[in-house]
Order: sequence, then structure tokens, then C-alpha cells
Amino acid sequence: MKFKELKKSLQNQIMPCYILSPEADYEDLYLKASCITNITKAVVSNYADLNLSVFSTENLTESTVLNSLNTLPFLSDKRLVIIKEYDGKVSAKLVEVLKNYLSNPTASTVLVIDEKINSAFKPLEGENNVCVVDCSRVESAIIRAFILNECNKSGVKISADAMNKLIEFTNSDMNKLSFEINKLINLKLNELEINLTDVEKNVTKSEEYQIFELTNSLMKKDGERALYIVSDIIKNKKNVGAILGLISTHFRRMFYVKINSENPTETAKMLKVKEYALTKIKEQSAGFSAKQLKEILELTKETDFKIKSGELDQVYGIYNLVFSILI
Repeated sequence: MKFKELKKSLQNQIMPCYILSPEADYEDLYLKASCITNITKAVVSNYADLNLSVFSTENLTESTVLNSLNTLPFLSDKRLVIIKEYDGKVSAKLVEVLKNYLSNPTASTVLVIDEKINSAFKPLEGENNVCVVDCSRVESAIIRAFILNECNKSGVKISADAMNKLIEFTNSDMNKLSFEINKLINLKLNELEINLTDVEKNVTKSEEYQIFELTNSLMKKDGERALYIVSDIIKNKKNVGAILGLISTHFRRMFYVKINSENPTETAKMLKVKEYALTKIKEQSAGFSAKQLKEILELTKETDFKIKSGELDQVYGIYNLVFSILI
């Protein structure tokens, strides 16, 4: 089920279990929070504090969750149990216990599982009594409607080019976009219109967009700009090790687009990007030959190995990769 379908679905039927899925490599925290809010409103309208239990898999035992799932609601038709997945903290036994529970769930309990990327709960998605809600990036039309709605509530207008740039800078991430649009609205309450300059001056660029900018600079052999972008990413990113992964993923997508001529919709689905993003990737890939892209992927793989083996420092390794591509 798509995120946009959940609210209407809850009016017709409440399922025993909802799994909030980030798909393969992305989760939108805003969408997940919205899902939990909508489910909570639909399930525990009375005595919510007594009919809601929230657990983290970091310290969750099988007996604790079963006791909670089998507890009767207090002066309410249903109660809600939410399990938030913590990185690397899910036992196979817990998954098996939940699988058995879902074969005959308690009628008065609704279970919500907030999955992480590469979730250990994936085997439960195909079980009966389970509704999987897609919490990866939403369609462009929904994002644009959200931006306009937020602006309309405050009586502020936004130009088309400003909206496009805002979506690009936040990489269609509703969590980031929600924060940035409200920041812009507060800045422009007196003037009542958000323009392109406002977005360029005040919106924090997502890491994905900065990688896109970096790739453009590398394609144009603009070393000064490329090094500035790398420095800015490293300065503002706590997990420096993830930068190489972002670069590698972007070039891998470019290489795939370069050597394949599949239907754009199918390609976007396979790469787990929106068709608008695919268009941008295709434009960038035109600036490289397939041979160059393959060589860059080999460089990223070699750099990753040298960093993990201790031969290269993380920061030096990333700069070294950029210099190698520029040469």
C-alpha cells in the first residue's frame, strides 16, 4: 500500500498489523511519523495513554511483546502496540514469535512494526493479516501539493522555480522538506512570497543533491568546485564513511543508465529512484563514456578496500578518489 492510501484505508478496515517499510535503501521519517499518527488516531481514540505500548528491539524480549499483544484494551475497542526496529538488534526468535502470532492475532490489538533499511522483519511482510505501507519517497505530485498546502496555510506564495529547486535540494525527502518549507515560510511572512533566491540562500542541500553537484563538477573537470563540494560535505557530515557509498551509488546508477535502454519507468523502479531523478542521472551520464564510468566504479571499489584495510584514511581516501577522477 502507498502512503497516500493509508488514511482512506483506515476508514474502511483496520488490519491486525501494519509494517512501515522503507523499501530497500531509503526511509522517510516524516512519512513514518504521519503513518503512526493516522493509525493511532484510528485505533486508540479513547484513553490513548493506557492503550498504547511502544517498544524498541534494542531491549525487547519475546515474552514482553507477547504479553503486550495479548493484553485487553482499557475502555476502548482496540489497543496499539508499536515496535521500532533498532539497527542490528532483532533476534530471529522474535521474528518467529511474531510470525506465529500473526497467524492468529488478538482481535483487539493492532501491531505496527517500524522497519529499518534491510530489515530483519522482511519475512513478515508476506504473512496474512499484514499490511505493508511504503514509506519511501512519494510521488512528485504529492510533494508539490504538500508544499502548496503549507504555503497556503500561512498565506505565502511560492514560485514554480523556487518549488522545483526546493524539491531538488531536499531530494524529495518529506522530513527535510517539511522543515525547510516551514523555515522559508517563517522567513518570508512579511513579504508573502518565496522565490528562487530565498531557496538558494536558506535551504540546506541534501547529501544526495551535493553528490549530484559533485558529479557535475567532475564531469566538467571543475576541480575547484569539486573540492569545495567535497570539503563542505565532509565538514557537515558526521558519518564521513558514508560519503564514499553515496558517490559509488550515484556512479553505479549512471553506469546502469548508460549501458541499458530499458523503459524509463522500469529503470527508475529497478534503481529505486523517481523518474525525475532518472532524467537527471541520464543527463549526467551523457557526459561520461561507459568506459569512464566503469573505471570510476573500479576506483571507488579500490578506495573502499584501502580505507577498510587501513591503507588510507577516510578523508584522504575521498579526496584521493576525487583527484583521480579529475585527472
